[in-house]
Amino acid sequence: MLLSILKQLFDEDASRKVIDLGGRQLQSIDSSSLQMLSKFKNLRMLNLSDNYLTKLPQNLSMLS
Repeated sequence: MLLSILKQLFDEDASRKVIDLGGRQLQSIDSSSLQMLSKFKNLRMLNLSDNYLTKLPQNLSMLS
């Protein structure tokens, strides 16, 4: 689910600075989704609020 959302967002605007994934009932961020997030080179804000995430990937810092 998350990967398909990110692919759609990337196709719409690969240079976006903000990605709002709040309230999407996400339970995890898999490695494929994290890899897709890393393609957004101008990303400055990632909103993950109001989801069911219990932990974040250790390599989330690769997005900086």
